Amino acid sequence: MKMPIHLKNGESLFDQSSLERSDSPVPSVLSMKSDKSMKMPIHFKNGSLFDQSLKNCGVTEAGCVFLSSALSLNPSHLKVLDLSWNDIGDSGVKQLCASLKKVQCALEILKLNNCNITHKSCAALASVLQTDSSLKELSLRKNELQDSGVMLFSVGLRHPRCKLEILRQDDSEYL
Repeated sequence: MKMPIHLKNGESLFDQSSLERSDSPVPSVLSMKSDKSMKMPIHFKNGSLFDQSLKNCGVTEAGCVFLSSALSLNPSHLKVLDLSWNDIGDSGVKQLCASLKKVQCALEILKLNNCNITHKSCAALASVLQTDSSLKELSLRKNELQDSGVMLFSVGLRHPRCKLEILRQDDSEYL
């Protein structure tokens, strides 16, 4: 029996008829609504999931470990991921970056607004930009990157492989 995913506000995420349950020990992106949702992971089927908002859902650094695994196992379907307003911190970003570097990962838009990220994440993010990552848009608003972080990140922006078209930081948008 397939059951809908319910959000905090009581609405269903979407019809799960295009998803399948799995007994895999590694959870999928949909099971990352909180770190407590590791019981029945849901995996992509038929490429039906392209945009996933986990904004303000209580995902932490520990959730990013599983989210990174899910991105690695289901790499080519998810195009947009919004983790804004979750306390994933620098360690969580580093976990995600490991998956974003993989050629199979098709993520194009990543939103990490107000995620308790500091300058310590910028080297990992810059390393993603130096690969064949498909990342085209990155939002880092309301994080404490500082000048030292921006300098580290700029190394990735200048790299010939960088495909990033839009960088959002604070109230600025860079093209």
